[in-house]
Amino acid sequence: MIYTYMERKCLKMFRGYFILGVILFLGSNLYSQDFKIVPTSRLLVDGATYLGEENVELTDGVSIRDFRMGLKATYSSFFLKADVSFANNKVSLKDIYGQYNVNNHSFLRIGHFTVPFGLQSAYGTAHKQFMAEPSSNIYQVGRRVGVMHSVWNKRLWLSYGIFADLKSISESTDVSGSQGYNLAQRFTYKPINTDEHLLQLGFSMNHIKAEAPGKDHPKSFNYKTGYLTVVDKTKAINAVVDHARYENKYTVELAGIYKSVAIESQYYWSNIKRRELPSFNSDGFYVVAKGILLNRSDYKYNSQTAGINHPSSKNALELAIGYSMVNMNSNKAAIYGGRMDDISIGLAFYLNKYITFRTNYSYITVKPGAGDPKKTVNALQVRAQYYF
Repeated sequence: MIYTYMERKCLKMFRGYFILGVILFLGSNLYSQDFKIVPTSRLLVDGATYLGEENVELTDGVSIRDFRMGLKATYSSFFLKADVSFANNKVSLKDIYGQYNVNNHSFLRIGHFTVPFGLQSAYGTAHKQFMAEPSSNIYQVGRRVGVMHSVWNKRLWLSYGIFADLKSISESTDVSGSQGYNLAQRFTYKPINTDEHLLQLGFSMNHIKAEAPGKDHPKSFNYKTGYLTVVDKTKAINAVVDHARYENKYTVELAGIYKSVAIESQYYWSNIKRRELPSFNSDGFYVVAKGILLNRSDYKYNSQTAGINHPSSKNALELAIGYSMVNMNSNKAAIYGGRMDDISIGLAFYLNKYITFRTNYSYITVKPGAGDPKKTVNALQVRAQYYF
C-alpha cells in the first residue's frame, strides 16, 4: 500500500503515541518495594507580541513551546529516564538515559542528555530564569549521546564526560560521515554553603572536534539564535565558521543566594581553530538577579545539579531582571554573525509545584556586521506551564 507523505507522518505519530501509552500504562501498574515506574509529562504554551520592531518584522501569535511525555524508573541504585517530545508536530527524543547512583554524592550516567557546561546546563527548558535562556547561552552544546560521571560534597562539585556529535542520535555514519566528539567538564567551589546563604564559583571547558553537515562535506561550526522567542523563529544572529578543525570553549560562573534573593551569572569565551585560516574568537555574558515578592521562602541549592531550585512555596511570585550579550563578529576571521544585547524583565507565578504562569518583556538589539543596519525588537510574552 502506498501512503502519502502526510499519511506516513500521521502513522509515525500514532505509533509513537501508542508505544508511549503502553509504556505509561504498564508503568502505572508496576510497583514494588525495589522497582517503581512513574509517568511524567509537561506542557508549555506561549503567546507573544512584538512591539516597535526596527529593520526586522516578527509576527505575533501563539505556540506550543514543548509537549512531552515520559517515565522515570528506579530499581535499587539504578535510575532510568525517558522523555519524548511531540512539539512542532514531530516526535523527537529528549532525555533518554540510564544512571547508576554510586552513593548519595556520586552517579554515572549513560545515554542522551545535556552536556555539562556552566550553570545554565543545570536547568531544563521549564526551569530557566526567563521563558527563553540567555542569548549568550548560544554556546551550550545541548543534548548528546555520551557517558558522564558526577561527584560532589558540601564544598566541591565535579562533572566530566565524553560525548558523540549531535547527529549520532539521528544519522548512521554512512550518512553523516566521520563523527565528531566532545570532551566536557564542569567544576564548582562553594566557599559559602548554608541553609540560607550560598556563594558558588565555577569553571567549565568543552573541547569539540568539528562536525560535517554530511558525508564528504567540509567540517564547520554554526552558531545561531533567534529573538528570545519560539512564536516567531526568525534568526537574529548567524555565524558559520567553515574549514573548522576543533573548538575550545570556556565559561566561568557565579551563583549566590541570600534567603529569598538570588543572583546568577556566566561569562563565555570560544576559540575555533580552522585549517589554513585565522581562528574565530567570540564571547558572551549574562547576569540575572531574582527575588521572591509574595509568599516568600528561601531559595534552595540543588547539590546534585549544582543549580538553584525554583521557589518551593505555593502561590509564590518571583521577579527576575537580567542582561545578556553575545558577540559573533570576528574581524580577524572576517566572519560577521552579529552582536546581540538584551535586557529582560520577568514575572513568574508558581501556583504550585506543577503549574506556573510567566510573563516576560525583552528589549533586544542586534548589530550585524558588514555595515548592515541595527535591528531592535520589543518582545512581550506570556506562558502557561504544566510540569509533572
